[in-house]
Amino acid sequence: MRTKPENKWMPFTATQIFNVEKPAFVWNTQVQALPFISLYGRDKLYQEHGSMLIKLEALIPIVNDAENSQINSGAMIRFLAEICWFPSAALNNYIVWEALDETSAKATLTINGKSVSGIFKFSKEGHITSLEAKRFYGGKTDSKLETWLIEMTSHKTFNNIKIPNKSSVSWKLKEGDFNWLKLEIIALERNTIED
Repeated sequence: MRTKPENKWMPFTATQIFNVEKPAFVWNTQVQALPFISLYGRDKLYQEHGSMLIKLEALIPIVNDAENSQINSGAMIRFLAEICWFPSAALNNYIVWEALDETSAKATLTINGKSVSGIFKFSKEGHITSLEAKRFYGGKTDSKLETWLIEMTSHKTFNNIKIPNKSSVSWKLKEGDFNWLKLEIIALERNTIED
């Protein structure tokens, strides 16, 4: 990942836990910012509330954004985008689908009366190829809506389900595209909650 178009790419590893029944996630990452210097981050969605915390060497807070409509909306859009990794979530009542044409559909996620939307595109075989949504560029209260694009560049089968395993994420800004994230899913586990 990188934080600005002119910055160098920084390798990172992350783990993420999702709740599909009540939309939520917690994402933890370690980013190698410089040799021997790491950033530690946590991004989460609980109910419709999002928060992001990034610390230098797990001690010094660099980003601590929460409890504003921009960060909440961004966390909800992220959950919507990442249902590609657990496709059964697409069948839940909290997501409403609207077909746009043969290979694209608009999905609207609603949690506690708050909604976000994105447009998924699919290959002729039915595999997700991209998601595009309007998302706040940053988590501050003065952040502006910009176009956020995820392109799924590869698919792989995990637990008998074929999902996008490689993605490239960009902001489509007026000054040009800013490709800020390239990721690969290397392991995926699913748990079933029993009554």
